[in-house]
Amino acid sequence: MDERPQSYLSYLLRMWREERDREIIWRASLESAQTRERWHFATVDEMIEFIYACIREPMDAGALFRDD
Repeated sequence: MDERPQSYLSYLLRMWREERDREIIWRASLESAQTRERWHFATVDEMIEFIYACIREPMDAGALFRDD
């Protein structure tokens, strides 16, 4: 397996609104175009944190946020 850092990342982004106690909350998921692995996020901020982690530490970010 090639251990070089990835120079290209591609995700399918899904976002949807949920209402809880009259408050609108945006949820999100990302699916890797390369591996089809999927991550779900309770907030958009969590998703952005994941993307930043992928840029900083591409090999470890998926494990930190995995849906297992």
